[in-house]
Amino acid sequence: MRRPALLGAAAISVASLAAGASGTAFAAPAPQVTVNSTTLTPLGALNVVSVSGFGPNDDLTFTIDGVNVTNELVSTTTDPTGAITTPLGNLRLPGANGGSVGTHTLNVADATAKLQASVTLHVVPSPTPTPTTVQRTVSQMGTMGVTVTFTGFTPGDGVIIGMANQVNGAQCGATVIATAAGTATGTCVWDAAYLAQYGRVGSSPSAGAFIIGANNTLYTMYSTFTNVTVTPNAVAPTPPPATTPPRTVTPPAASTSTPKTASASGPAVPVRGTATFTG
Repeated sequence: MRRPALLGAAAISVASLAAGASGTAFAAPAPQVTVNSTTLTPLGALNVVSVSGFGPNDDLTFTIDGVNVTNELVSTTTDPTGAITTPLGNLRLPGANGGSVGTHTLNVADATAKLQASVTLHVVPSPTPTPTTVQRTVSQMGTMGVTVTFTGFTPGDGVIIGMANQVNGAQCGATVIATAAGTATGTCVWDAAYLAQYGRVGSSPSAGAFIIGANNTLYTMYSTFTNVTVTPNAVAPTPPPATTPPRTVTPPAASTSTPKTASASGPAVPVRGTATFTG
């Protein structure tokens, strides 16, 4: 009968460790980690907004599916209240191609791993574009451009659509809002606004290979690309040089004269007499 009494005494002793001056027991807040979104695509970036409920001045360790990603964050040491209240930075799923579609776990632990917090991440397929390939001339990019519809964003999300080559790029038009069906449509035209952004690095777009892609304004969802081939404008063929036609020489007209004929009065009659010379 004494053993239960001992167990009860022990329970009271543990409780008293967490009691305030009034003797009332209290529970410490559970560790928490807050992120800007729990839904992302394989190459999406996850922003760690804050943590709380840890010990003061704790050095925290962040892992995704057991892979240490702490070095990707700006600051991972708690303040005297055991929290970090300013955004810590962005995390991407480990791997060259990001994470696989499905569920993943972000875990935060203190140095002794006694205090931990975790959040489940849901990785969804990347939004896809229609069309996937387009060809335009440089002049067509300055007029009609390329219109692309992306399918697979979260309804209501702000979506940024942009066009780039391997070096430079710029946003195409204003941010659009994904429809209730999760679609976002935009047109990339090399207009003054596009050129002003593209030219910030001192160059202008020209013929070559480009991609058009989209991401949400949280940067947690990135689409696959439309491949655009921009060709030089057609050059009008150069006309052959003018040639001088050969000179035409007009042959002389045929003669129309007729031979002289003898007089019809008959042969000449000699004059009788002698010639007279005067001295």
